[in-house]
Amino acid sequence: MGKYFIEQSPNGMELFYEPYYGEQLRLQDIKRVDNSQIEGIAPMEVMEREGNQVVRYLIGKRRPLEALKQNGMSEEEMLNMLIHITEIILQIEALGMDGSNVLLDKKCIFVDEKTKEFFMLFHSSDYMEGLPGIEGFVKSFLESVQINYNQYNVTKYIEQYLEENNQVNVIDLKEYMVNMKNQLFEQKYYSGQQSLSCRLGDKSIQVEELLEIAAPKLATTKMMEEETIVHKAYLVRCTSGEQIIITKSMFTLGSDENKADYAVKGNGAISRLHAMIINREGSYFIKDLDSTNHTFVNRMLVKGATEMDLLSGCSVILGNEAFVFYHEQETKKEDLLF
Repeated sequence: MGKYFIEQSPNGMELFYEPYYGEQLRLQDIKRVDNSQIEGIAPMEVMEREGNQVVRYLIGKRRPLEALKQNGMSEEEMLNMLIHITEIILQIEALGMDGSNVLLDKKCIFVDEKTKEFFMLFHSSDYMEGLPGIEGFVKSFLESVQINYNQYNVTKYIEQYLEENNQVNVIDLKEYMVNMKNQLFEQKYYSGQQSLSCRLGDKSIQVEELLEIAAPKLATTKMMEEETIVHKAYLVRCTSGEQIIITKSMFTLGSDENKADYAVKGNGAISRLHAMIINREGSYFIKDLDSTNHTFVNRMLVKGATEMDLLSGCSVILGNEAFVFYHEQETKKEDLLF
């Protein structure tokens, strides 16, 4: 790789990448990522500087991730940041590029210390060497960030996950962290009374604590709350950022506005009925509808009548059109009179 250097401007900090002699920037990749405006990727442009072609990143007043060593952050903020980083990598891959082109390095991630908003750098050239993968980065991240209060030992559980998995998959790592977040930081209520939250590895919960959770008192007429899980699944079209809600148990995608539930316009590589997303009790699958240019999930071909699992954050490509699939669950309460 070439060299990075920082300069101050009236708009804040600007970071430049200058390639080594003979190193070629992949201009098309840089343009596609910048046009997609992926949240968490620093805005960038290719420009001429002193006769050389360089990439300029707009960093503003953010500081390198290492600065968080001083002021620290909460466990939930740290977990949210790591989840967001995996989502950025998956969005890059959904555009058909290598997620390792996101520079996973503490010196190349810039953070607003007040809002914890961060920017990462996308690097695309013929020369990529010596950069850590997601596993190496997360380990380094956990070592560098100062946690203000270790209530749940989130760091310990992520480190344990990395040790138990030899080859860390970005999707699996994201799912693991999302599940941890839901268990630790999402609280559920029943009849207006708070239940004990599930605390991973916390052996301090006593039986007496469980017994102290009072049951709702019965009466001739009473109000209770019934919890139901509502599933929201949607695709994000990478070229436009459009969100496509999956509204049916069998949801079709294609170019035919009269037949497809969602018509992919402006792309001749999409068949009239290209693919179908299937919802079975909150689990989602996709199958190809004998399309001309095929369907891919995380770059894997969906063959014939085979149905392939869709996990939140995975990439879906119809022909050459890239999407990211998301699946969210929400607990809703309904008042029931008895």
